[in-house]
Amino acid sequence: RARALSSSPAYFISFAVLWLALITLINIRGLDHGKWLNNVCSTGAWLSVAILITLAAISAFRFGPATHFTAAAFLPHPAWKNAIFWSTIFFAYSGCETGSFMGDEIDHPRRTIPRALLLSGLVLGLSYILGTASLLIALPASQISGVDGIMRGAESLCAHLGLPWPVVVLMSVLLAMNAIGGAAAYLSSTSRLPFVAGIDRYLPPVFGSIHPRFRTPWVAIGVYGLAGIVVAFLGQAGTTVRGAYDVLVSMSVLVLFLPFLLLFAAMARVQNRPAPPNIRRVPGGRPVALLLAALGFLTTLTTIVLSAIPAAEEPNKPLAIAKVLLSTLALLLGGVLLFVIARYKRRHLPTPENLAQPLS
Repeated sequence: RARALSSSPAYFISFAVLWLALITLINIRGLDHGKWLNNVCSTGAWLSVAILITLAAISAFRFGPATHFTAAAFLPHPAWKNAIFWSTIFFAYSGCETGSFMGDEIDHPRRTIPRALLLSGLVLGLSYILGTASLLIALPASQISGVDGIMRGAESLCAHLGLPWPVVVLMSVLLAMNAIGGAAAYLSSTSRLPFVAGIDRYLPPVFGSIHPRFRTPWVAIGVYGLAGIVVAFLGQAGTTVRGAYDVLVSMSVLVLFLPFLLLFAAMARVQNRPAPPNIRRVPGGRPVALLLAALGFLTTLTTIVLSAIPAAEEPNKPLAIAKVLLSTLALLLGGVLLFVIARYKRRHLPTPENLAQPLS
């Protein structure tokens, strides 16, 4: 009976505003409080997938799959109408870099972060492969969408197996926890970027402020959370909930992956230089590093291009493309403007306070 809410813009905006506000306030209290929200809600990700895989295995054994699997179906086919799918897959593996933002707040980061990368990469890969297979067992491919595909698949499997409605409710709660945990993890880590920009005076110095009681960059976290709320409103403008989802994913991919082009280019460039002390080289040396840099650069560039292509279900494709490109351009121009202003002040209006902050 509540399925209609999945296409309700009012519900979409209310849910986003409520939880982004709560996540922001918790993180202002401190990472000791915020990490518990991340940890608890992260169970919604692996537990919901585990339940889905289990239900799909039982359903396939008893009734067979809803999708007819053939060898040809496992070969990639160029389908531009599903281009956003490929960019979403690459986007799913982003976020690992945020560990470096919080290196000073992680115990034994040189040991902890590599282990976390390997474990999370393995779990994420298996979850996507087995989760996708489970959805195709539950539903025909034409009935699966990025917004509510897992929920519809779980609902269909429960109906096939005659399971009671509390199982469906449990899945919906777990998926909501997963969404909340993901937002909380991103906000707690990436909000350190405007904080550092405030310290270096590329943003107003107030962004570098530390809360006198909680000892957190409360201004940076607060503005970051508020920006998320504004984006939730703007993403919904003139489109459906599904359209807003696709636009936000495309916009996120563009903004997130543009710096990765510079990162992979720099990785190739530094291979001719000696490694400073305590710096780990890529296993395999220069040839492997250059291969990985080239692979990362090409896949990133492909992802950026594909992310701007709207989904086939988008009712207003020109508007969707315009929103993605114009919002990305506005963010980039805003960043360039802030950088130019900061450089001008540093060079032409020197003060003891400014001179104490080196240019990055």
